[in-house]
Amino acid sequence: MAGREDRELQLDGAGERRIAAQSLALVAAPHVAGVAQDGLAHLMIRAHGVRRRDGRGGRDGQRDGEQEGVRHGFHRLLVRLSAFLQGRRLTPAVTLKNSHLRHAAIGALALLLGACGASEETLSDSAIAARGGSGIRTVASGYTVAPVAGPGRIEGRVRLVGDVPADTVVRPTSDANVCGSELRDVTLVRGGDGLGDVVVWLEGVRSGKPLPMVRRYDIANDDCLLTPRVQAAVTGGTLNVRSHDRVTHRTRFLREGDDEPLLLVTETESGQVVPVEGLMRLPGRIEVRCDQHPWTRAWIAVFDHPYFTQTSPSGAFAIDSIPPGSYTLKAWHERTGLVSQIVVIDAGGRTEASVVVRVRR
Repeated sequence: MAGREDRELQLDGAGERRIAAQSLALVAAPHVAGVAQDGLAHLMIRAHGVRRRDGRGGRDGQRDGEQEGVRHGFHRLLVRLSAFLQGRRLTPAVTLKNSHLRHAAIGALALLLGACGASEETLSDSAIAARGGSGIRTVASGYTVAPVAGPGRIEGRVRLVGDVPADTVVRPTSDANVCGSELRDVTLVRGGDGLGDVVVWLEGVRSGKPLPMVRRYDIANDDCLLTPRVQAAVTGGTLNVRSHDRVTHRTRFLREGDDEPLLLVTETESGQVVPVEGLMRLPGRIEVRCDQHPWTRAWIAVFDHPYFTQTSPSGAFAIDSIPPGSYTLKAWHERTGLVSQIVVIDAGGRTEASVVVRVRR
């Protein structure tokens, strides 16, 4: 209510349970069966370090710990949601402290919002670029596979103009025996005036060719850098997180615009591989960092349609089997941001596009 002062909400255990039950009835009752039976089973929450109170370990103990983490995190989330709906503010005592529980709460909130109908803020491409955003849709587009009559093709090249800064030189202060005393962090891959590793896609294609068959992707910590630095992937894929270094790497994955990590993977030996499922469940851009080596960065652009690609070192790109029509061609690079232009694909034709970008200051 307008003008109402914020009030601190102090609850005992019974009060929390009552608020949680009320919130569930209000927000999730029409969908709770589907969420409980289908959604929570696919949260892919890892409960490392979560043990039963009776000390049992092994698979049974871990499974119980995972289920308890989900239940507790979901319960806490509903308490906070209810307080929000009532215009109240929770004290820090009710704040989730365990990272696994926070992940459970975030996943539960996503399921609730999905069940109740998702919404997306509409911004211009210039506004997205000003925020450093990629412009990749973060809500499923509802893409369907269908025959394409008179498919067209678009070819083009991304050119980098203006002043080009030198690569960053990093002098590690730890793990120098592996990282080296100095390393070069290359962010601009160029061939002449062409720019490589630019993610290019068509916005607005709702049906067409099948999704790529490839569903397994790799990212590796190699000599204290993440490689590949940029890659494009399709939703539902599995990511192999690798380490080629005999040092500790703590790899952090974040969705665009969110400071809360989707996942943390710790590796301590060369040759380790951790397969991760569920990370690329939704479209959008994922930023990858290593907590132990803060200069490292990598990006994964995730799409729920097949009309995307990545430029070669010369800046060249091509997308085929496109249904005739008018679309928005978008291109994103970490140093140049997002640019877009309208393109028209003719039936059976070949469209040429020239994309010009500048390094952001």
